[in-house]
Parts: sequence; C-alpha cells; structure tokens
Amino acid sequence: MDFSLVLVTADFNKRLVPIARSRTVIGRATECNIRIPSGDVSRQHCELLVDGQTLRIKDLGSSNGTFVNRKRVTEAELHAGDLISVGNVVCAVRIGGKPPDVDAEDTYEDGIVATTATGSGRPAEAPTTVSSRAPAPVSSVTDDDDEDDEDANDDSDSFDFDFSDDDDEKKPGKK
Repeated sequence: MDFSLVLVTADFNKRLVPIARSRTVIGRATECNIRIPSGDVSRQHCELLVDGQTLRIKDLGSSNGTFVNRKRVTEAELHAGDLISVGNVVCAVRIGGKPPDVDAEDTYEDGIVATTATGSGRPAEAPTTVSSRAPAPVSSVTDDDDEDDEDANDDSDSFDFDFSDDDDEKKPGKK
C-alpha cells in the first residue's frame, strides 16, 4: 500500500512526504524522520506505524498533543483524507493516492488546532515560511527492522523543515 502525508504550514506551503518505513518518527529533534523545528512540537512528538495495509499514529507523550481531525489522540488508525495536527503543521493523509489533490489553505484551516509553546494560554506563533532543502543526514535514526532494510543508513525518507525565512533572503552583493 502507498502511504504518504501532505504537510501544510500556516503560510499554506505544502510538501508531499512518502511514508516508506514501518516506523516514522515526527518531532523537533534532529534524529526524527520528519523534523518540524517548532516550539509546539516535542523532540519526539508522534510516530506513524505501517502494518501491511494499515497506517496508525501514536502520540509519544508530547506536551501539546497529537490531533486527528481536530480530536486529541493517543493512538488511532488513519484513513485517506484524515488531517493530523502536530504543532503548527497540518498533515493530510494520502493512502493509495487518495485524496488525489490537497488544497493547502482548506487543509490547514480544517485541521489546525491551537496550541501553546509556552503554556501561557496565548496561541503559538505560526511559522512564516517553509524552506524545503535536501534532507539532513540522519545517521542516528533507528528502525526496529533495520537489519532487514537493504540500506539501513539511507535517509531518503527523512525530511527537515526550516521555518525561518533567513535562507530565503538574498545577501547584499550575492545573486
């Protein structure tokens, strides 16, 4: 079965992320398979578990919670079109290519859950941009079934999102 997520940020940038491992960790830490560097996201926030034809999500004791279709979950089976909220990112679940198209603005607005990074009760700041870049090496990520993987050190299914716009600004004198 073909599983993937369409990650959408507050500025409606989106990115398709295939789920190719039996266990994919989402979090703020550099060793996570999908890294979201935001104060609303725990170091190891949640995990996606693939078991044959089934995709499940499990919260890993995150501070701000993991939400599926705006309901806080500790563990849940995911279906095509479900919306996962992790911090200020909403992920649309795609299974077998369905849904075929994901509208970034609708997905974000339908799936976002207000959380706080500081516990102050104020909504956390939304990221302003997403800069897609080559995945950072993730040599410390382990997978329970790594010994069965052809290339256990392959990080091609690891993604790192840069929420600052510093990389997008041109430096004076540079093109």
